[in-house]
Order: sequence, then C-alpha cells, then structure tokens
Amino acid sequence: MGRIIRTCSLSLVAACLCVPALADAKTEDVVDLYTAARLAEIGNRSDDALKGYIRLYRKAPDSDVLVDRIFDSAIRAGDMAAALRAVRAQELSGEVSSEAPLLLFADAFRRKNWPMALLAADELSTRSNFRFIAPTLRSWVNVARGAAPNLPAPDPEGDPLFTYYSDDQRLYLALAAGEYATAKLGLRTMASSNSDYTRDLMLRAVPVIADQGDGMFADALLSSAIGTDRLAVNALPVDKQKAKMTAQDGLSALHVRIASALLEQNVNDQALVLARIALWHAPDYDPAKLILAKALSAQGLEATASDILKAIPQTSYYWPQSIRERAGKLAPDAALALARDALQRLPNSLSLALLVAQFQEAAGDVAGAADSYRALAEAADKGGFAPRQRAVYRLWLASALDNNGNWSVARSELDAALVIDPNNAQILNYLGYSMLEANEDVPRAMAMVRKAFEISPDSTAIMDSMGWAYFQTGDYPQAVALLEKATKISSNDLAINEHLGDAYWRTGRYRDARFAWRAAAQGAEGEAATRLSSKIDMGLTQNVSMR
Repeated sequence: MGRIIRTCSLSLVAACLCVPALADAKTEDVVDLYTAARLAEIGNRSDDALKGYIRLYRKAPDSDVLVDRIFDSAIRAGDMAAALRAVRAQELSGEVSSEAPLLLFADAFRRKNWPMALLAADELSTRSNFRFIAPTLRSWVNVARGAAPNLPAPDPEGDPLFTYYSDDQRLYLALAAGEYATAKLGLRTMASSNSDYTRDLMLRAVPVIADQGDGMFADALLSSAIGTDRLAVNALPVDKQKAKMTAQDGLSALHVRIASALLEQNVNDQALVLARIALWHAPDYDPAKLILAKALSAQGLEATASDILKAIPQTSYYWPQSIRERAGKLAPDAALALARDALQRLPNSLSLALLVAQFQEAAGDVAGAADSYRALAEAADKGGFAPRQRAVYRLWLASALDNNGNWSVARSELDAALVIDPNNAQILNYLGYSMLEANEDVPRAMAMVRKAFEISPDSTAIMDSMGWAYFQTGDYPQAVALLEKATKISSNDLAINEHLGDAYWRTGRYRDARFAWRAAAQGAEGEAATRLSSKIDMGLTQNVSMR
C-alpha cells in the first residue's frame, strides 16, 4: 500500500530494531508499545495492532512511519474511520498512498458531500495510478445528484484501462439512470461472457429489469448468470429492495472488479484496500464480501475471512459460492460435512451437489464420488442442460472412475462426453493424454491432443500433453521445445518438469534432465518421489509411463 513498510522481522529483537525515530518520547515506552503492536500485527491481531500504533502515534504525531502502520492496520481491521484519519495525516506530510483518493471519495460520497467527492476524483486523476477510475467516479456523482451520467466515450488507444474497466460500469450507470433500453442492449451483448464481473452485473440487473415488467428477460439473465443453479433459486425470496440500482452498488462493483484483478496479479495490499472500500460503499453487496474474504485470506487473515463469508445469507445467489470458499479452507472431512449441510439447506443446487462429490473424492471416498458425479450427469441430461455442462459432469465422473482404477469405464464416459461436446479442450486433452499413456490407439490419441492444443494453445496442461505426445511418438526435439515453454509458465509443476527431464534425456542433455527431475522431486511424494529418485540416480533405463 504505497510506501507502507510491511515487515521488519519475525523476531522480537529485530522488531525492536525497526522502531521508528520518535522525538520527545521515552525510549522505554516507545520500545514497549512498538514491540507490542508489531507482535500483534505479526500475529494477525489487527485490532490490537491498530490500538497499539494509535497509542504510539499520540506520543509521536510527527512519525510518517507510524501513520503508514496505522493505515495498514486499520485496513486489515476494517476500521475505515481510522484509515481515513491516517490518510489525512499522510496528506499533511505530502506523501499519500495511491489508494488514498479512493478512500476520500468514498467518505465524501457516503456523506453526500459532492464537491469533496469531485475534488477527490480530481486528486485521483492527477496523483494516482488509479487515475483511469476518475471519469467513472464523476459519473456516479452526476447520477447521485439526479443528472445524466455523462461518462466519456471509450478510448481504447488513448486510455485502454478506462475503456476496459468502464464497459460494465456503463450498464450499471444506465440502470441507475433509468436508461433501461440501453442497459438491456448492453446486457444482451455481455451475456455470453464468462467472467465474474459480468455475472455480478447480470445478477444485480435481474431485480431491476424484473421490476420494469420484463420478467422474461430478467429470467434469461438469471439463467445465464447462475447456470445449473437456476432451479435452486426458485425458492429464494425476491428482494424488493434491489429493484432500484443504487450508486453504492455500482461503485462497489467497480472496486470489486479492480480488487479481483489486483489479487490475480498478487498485488495483495492494494487489493485489500479496494475490497474494504467496496464493502464500505455497499455493506450488503455480496460480491464485495466474497472479494474481501479472498483479499483477507491473501494476507493470512483466515478467521476474519471466514466471518465475512458467513455473513452472506442463504437467500443470496452467492451463498453456494461462499460455501465453496469456506470449504476450500478446511480439511477434506470438515469440508465434506459443510458441503453436505449446505446441500440439505438448498437441495436443488447442482453446484453444491458437485461440491459434495468433489470433497467425497478429496476425503478418499472415490467410489462414492463417482456415484455422485453419475447422479449429476444423469440430472443434467434429464434437465436438458447445455452440452458444455453435461459434458463437464461426465469429465468429473471419468476422472473419479480413473482414479478408482476403472480406466475402461472412464474411457467410455469420456467418449460419451465428446459426443455431447466434441470441441471441449479439457475432455480432448484428458482422453488423448490418457490413451497415450496406456499406448492405446496412438494416432487417434495424438489427434485429440493436437486438437485440444489448437483450441487452447495457452493452457499449460494441454501444452504439457502436446509435448508428451511428441515424446511418445519419438519427436524429442519438438517435445523439448514445447515442454520448456510450459515450464516457463508453470515452473513448479511436477508433471511438466518430469516430462521435460525425460525429453532432455532422450536428446542427450543428461545434466539438464537431472536438473528438471530434481525440480519435479521438490513436490513429489510416494510413488512419484521414488520414480524421480530412480531417474536422478540411473537416468531413463526403460520406456516411461506415468499411469
């Protein structure tokens, strides 16, 4: 977050050495307070850390370092008032974090102080790397004041970030301004997108469009957004309060989208700030809760993240996703119990049924998981779901059967899945790679892997399969070239590194082969670890297979 100092050391001694220079304060008091606050911060006790830094700041109000610590701890603790005070103290020193204008805008917007909100937007446009957001913020001020949004036209060449992050905002603004025909036209265009932010837009638009009397279009939006869980939400109550698009929800959606992108880029500190601001704008907006939980988890604040997820009600479209996020942090048995309990509460949710099957498999009940996947596949066939969804359930079923040692039946399921969805790269890759490993119908297997690679050339898993296909058919130089490319993208992947080592060996690069095998061995266990140890010691002494 700007110039915030993240850590000094985990040790008490080093923490004390990092005490900032504080004028007119007793050294003993400073050390005690600072050490206590640092230990609280290291122990993820954000509230205690914040209190400690505030007490210390009272003794030394000229310390820029303490202001940064207060801001950091306030964001982690969710104390937006304390974060604001820290930002204003930063302003006095002339050194503010790049997120500060966003915080000041949110505060002014909440208080309906439009001149101050516009001033914060101006500050953002001149002094922050988030300047591309400023035109959208000004548009929301216009809407809040009862005027037209007046969002500038897209400028892909001059301002690509503004263009990219304003496409959905144009539709939020149109819905808020009552421009429903414009909004519906844009929603039709975006309905085919498979991104989280377009899903959030469609779900937020559903009650607004339905309130305008177009229930059929609203229903189509809902089906597009939640897919197989469309039937499950029929029992959910209609939230009449969502019938009007609010500026707060639109602003929250903007911050959620950017926070999500920052998390994908591992810019976790800034992501947490934007996620906090998103929820501050709209405390009941469930996508903000989801992204905040992810940002907190990225900071190691798992307990706080879990509490945020638990705040998503069962009546929300996002409840199944909150269960998935919570279950993903638990041991397999505990995760399975949570998923089963959720499925009992929302029995028509196929996403929760899939979660149960996945955690059955993770908990070691592979046969039970296969039965659950088969039930899902049959339900999807009976319900007339989209081919892609029906095929994916069969892919999960085939994987469970394969893991349970029943490859012949698994292959039949994969063949059936390809009949349903013949251009599914995942299924083509799984079946083709498995057939290569089993030395079954190698020409067909090679053709399937090649087709999967043509459909998804940037997938490292498929890139690995294509490289391995070259290896299995004796084209070792091509195998090396493709597998080297895959390792540059996924440097820690065990299978890719092992395959690369095998390919190096066949081309006479014995030292490079052992380097690759050692890289693979770092994460290997059981049979894989034994196999890699043998390769490192003896090289390739026979034909290889991973099955």
